[in-house]
Amino acid sequence: MDGSRTSRRRPLLSLLAGRHAMIESHPFSDVFPLLSDTELKALAEDIRVNGLKESIWTFEDAILDGRNRHAACLLAEVEPKFRQFKGSRRSALALVVSANLKRRNLDLSQRAMVGVSLLPHYEQLAKERQGARTDIKETFPEGDAGQSRDAAGKAVGVSGKLIDAAAKVVDKGCKPRNS
Repeated sequence: MDGSRTSRRRPLLSLLAGRHAMIESHPFSDVFPLLSDTELKALAEDIRVNGLKESIWTFEDAILDGRNRHAACLLAEVEPKFRQFKGSRRSALALVVSANLKRRNLDLSQRAMVGVSLLPHYEQLAKERQGARTDIKETFPEGDAGQSRDAAGKAVGVSGKLIDAAAKVVDKGCKPRNS
């Protein structure tokens, strides 16, 4: 199962679960895929030799950014360093997207698929902002979906229309890499 990618936990770390506390990942971080077992082992070796260079961000008692670094620290038996993110939920999501888009070499279609994974988060953030207002949904029935689509597209550097096209691919059975 060496090349597999999974969300939240991976088989390689199941042996460590009894000796180390596994911290759950924040749903925002699950927008991006985990490293393969081979890549994780290489990162663990680098951290063992050179130490952890970038702290792991936490938010709402979960790992916001740094799931792979955390897993690699456990494998390398290196004490992880944490930083608490103190911004809003919207800012937390922006941090995940910004940090991961910078460190990954994603093409246009891959960014669009990440955008599809972002849609539920942007829709939830829109509902949280809307609060008790019920008139908006009646007046603008398609407003939330279009705005969320455009926000997801803007976050990953693609158009809202490309997000729609990628969503249709997902609807037809092709899952984003992080699923």
